[in-house]
Amino acid sequence: MKYTMRYMTNKCLKGILCTCFVLLLFPAFASGGTEHAGEKLMEALSANIKAGSLIEFTFTAEDAKGKQIYSQTGSIRISGNKFRLEMPEELTVVSDGVTRWIYKPQSEEIIVSESDPENTDVLENPFAIINPASKEYTVSPVPQSGTRNGKTVKIVTLKARNSVNNYKTITIAVAGEDTPVEIVFHAVDGSKYTVRVEQFSRQGTHPADAFLFQPRQYPGAVVTDMR
Repeated sequence: MKYTMRYMTNKCLKGILCTCFVLLLFPAFASGGTEHAGEKLMEALSANIKAGSLIEFTFTAEDAKGKQIYSQTGSIRISGNKFRLEMPEELTVVSDGVTRWIYKPQSEEIIVSESDPENTDVLENPFAIINPASKEYTVSPVPQSGTRNGKTVKIVTLKARNSVNNYKTITIAVAGEDTPVEIVFHAVDGSKYTVRVEQFSRQGTHPADAFLFQPRQYPGAVVTDMR
């Protein structure tokens, strides 16, 4: 059976109905407001990414038996609460901080909606979970040491606060003080989604049109405006 981004979205998240990024604010995790090493690492990571970054990554999915069912490369530009995610064969998601556009080339669909600061959908933006604004997970107080992709990293584990979350745990590997290396999402059904960072660079500024999306450039696409 061929597993596509659409199949995984329907299976895991019941359709692409959520929006794509998170607030610039940094309220504490659910730890009584006490800042610890894990939170500090997450805040430094988030600040580094949102300062203006370009990330090239490989996204893979494994079923509950550990069999790889999907692999795709992509890139994401991030600046503050704006981002542009491109996985050419499957999905393009653009947010200017106010409006979000999702373009699905296989079905020639464009979905337009308002940006939602609460969304942490791995299929629409795998880096959204890095923002400490998320209140759905608690973060491990002390990062663990390890290696990923030949790099020495610190590993933070996020645990779901309740059983309705799609992912029971998420592990984030960080090189140095603030550079993302890997994010692994452990789903409640036993499947696993891995985002491996192939290249990370600080851009500072992005092209002026990086976070704009023009539906008229896709004349054959059906536009659904959910605003």
